Amino acid sequence: MRTKLLWLTALAALGLAAGCTYDAGYETDYVSEPGYAGGAGGAPTGTWGDPGPYPGSVELEIGGAFMEGSLGDAREFAEEPYDVQGLRDPSLDVVRFDATDSRSGMWVMAQVEVVGGLDHEALAPGASLDFPGEPVSGLYVGGVGCSGPSPGNYTYDSSPQSVHVEVQTGSRPGYRRFELQLDFGIGHVADVVFEVPPSGAALDDLEARVVSATIGGGLEGGTVDGVATYLADLHAGGHSTVIVERLDPATGETLRARLDVEGGLAALGPGTYELGTDDFLRLSASTTPFEVDPGYSARATHLVVDVTESGSARSMDVLADLDSGDVLWTTLVYELR
Repeated sequence: MRTKLLWLTALAALGLAAGCTYDAGYETDYVSEPGYAGGAGGAPTGTWGDPGPYPGSVELEIGGAFMEGSLGDAREFAEEPYDVQGLRDPSLDVVRFDATDSRSGMWVMAQVEVVGGLDHEALAPGASLDFPGEPVSGLYVGGVGCSGPSPGNYTYDSSPQSVHVEVQTGSRPGYRRFELQLDFGIGHVADVVFEVPPSGAALDDLEARVVSATIGGGLEGGTVDGVATYLADLHAGGHSTVIVERLDPATGETLRARLDVEGGLAALGPGTYELGTDDFLRLSASTTPFEVDPGYSARATHLVVDVTESGSARSMDVLADLDSGDVLWTTLVYELR
């Protein structure tokens, strides 16, 4: 009950109590009258209002949004929202999705309200939570669902009876994918999907240190395979650069690779990534020792990266096709701290 009370108090501070409202200081919006309990077929009611921006609030970056469900007379819609807005207050994140039901032409809106913020430690990839449900300290998720003949002109307006939250690894390093189901009861439900990027604080708290590497393959006629004889890694400003080089003492052949990861190694969660789909990856190669010439003569045209995790350590297997027609592979083992 205390968690629910904190949720309602935070929403009231932003002027976001139950009703077809969002505003967040971006634009004048249609605000429902307190206590209105709309329903399918009911007459729209409400007043225009503009509470203005809440001090200290900032916009949230939201991507990959999709919504589906049934709200009021808008039945079984499945749409990409035409408008997605996010607001971050020191104690509350709010994300609103507006869409047009392509079947009925009706306006549908779902709003997610997260007391404790989307960066709450309980909302890490793999989380599966229900609200109300088992209390989570400092976290509560609620929302609003509306529909009507046109934006702001609503015939259905309700707060969910329950919210189910699933969190997964997103499509880019450090991103998280949220899947929420807002259940309003009696056949009214809204499912929303969206991604959020990592916060600067989350990345700053996590550091990757490469502890070992192997490299193999051929370039310019030479073939190398074995443990790196030179290894360097740099992590700064959300970017990681790792240089792996092996000088084969038996043949004198050298193979060197440079791997660049926008977003950083620390933010690259377990999974498979591929150049072309995931453009934050780059690899280049050379046969000249770094201390002689830091340049690179070849670039990866196709690159597959597999990341696995064991405790605080991760292993990254890299397989690259080079524009020279050669193939290169390298394995990095690094620790997160």
